[in-house]
Amino acid sequence: YVVRRLQVEIQQDVELQEAEFFRSLDPKKLALVQCQLVEKSFSRGRALFFEGQPADYLWAIRRGEVRQYKSSSDGRITTLEVLGAGEIFGAVSALEEGPYPASAEGVSEGVAWCLARNKFIRLLVDDPWLTIEILRVVTHRLYDAQESARGQSGDGTECILLVLDEGDPGIVGSAMAIVSECCATNRGKEADVGLVDAWLEHRNDTSALQGLTRKGFVVDTMEIAAPWSALDQLFKIVRKEMLAVPHTRVATCHLSHSYQDGACLYFTFAATPPPDDIEATYIALWDTGQRAVLANGGNLSHHHGIGLNRARFMSESLGPAHDVLRSIKETLDPNGIMNPGKLGFPSPFGEVPWP
Repeated sequence: YVVRRLQVEIQQDVELQEAEFFRSLDPKKLALVQCQLVEKSFSRGRALFFEGQPADYLWAIRRGEVRQYKSSSDGRITTLEVLGAGEIFGAVSALEEGPYPASAEGVSEGVAWCLARNKFIRLLVDDPWLTIEILRVVTHRLYDAQESARGQSGDGTECILLVLDEGDPGIVGSAMAIVSECCATNRGKEADVGLVDAWLEHRNDTSALQGLTRKGFVVDTMEIAAPWSALDQLFKIVRKEMLAVPHTRVATCHLSHSYQDGACLYFTFAATPPPDDIEATYIALWDTGQRAVLANGGNLSHHHGIGLNRARFMSESLGPAHDVLRSIKETLDPNGIMNPGKLGFPSPFGEVPWP
């Protein structure tokens, strides 16, 4: 499928109390903030800011539409999202005190409110619960847009398949012909090949997630493997179970590796627990997600391996075979020096705590 530009119906002016985030302010604080806002007009094609510039403002659209986009090294443009009246953007960048990760320009004539970064931060410091509201707003967009930026998966109503192959021209040509036939059979349409370049350039960019972690948010990824017959059920149940964990705000998923008999599902989750519950929430998300995977036909891991965290689930995952694996390990490694504590076996060097 092609990447679909998010269609946002052009609206009339919205009042500040109707805009995302600002609607959570009490009247007194809203009046104070309104005095601190700067209004900036924009027109179609006019830049509000460019990728790499300092993120000095939180933006809210009063009227019109704005698109955020990224430019590849060869000049290709990939639209990340189009926003309409009442929506905010630039929040995560302002929180991180870093540069804007994408450019923004007007899609139509309009007006935007700008709140200086230091005043935005002061709001959150004075009322920590507003942090949860800002995360509620941006995580939905962050994960949808972030998944789109990394894998160009649209907004959840359409998907895109990126195919990158190399080798003998005859073999590559045959493979691409099969791909084209399968896509056409399933009502797919050819997309811009520049999306592959954009994916290669940004697929490992986790700076936004790292910024949230540094500010006390719980963010992590969990990849698993499963047969094709179990994937649809796993996708639905694991996300549902993780979202039921207290303080969880988002749980997303994409398919990262595929084979004849199955594939890898890659889950990303984020939560906003109180400071005293950060570790408990992190453990609860891992316990809930991993056990939902094992209970519904999935494997413990795919390419990330086991480690200290997943070693806790090895016995549940393998059943009696875990004892067999332990016997083999003890025979080949009688002194227990090979990766102690990583497979759910006792370590001669003492218990290794997690987390």
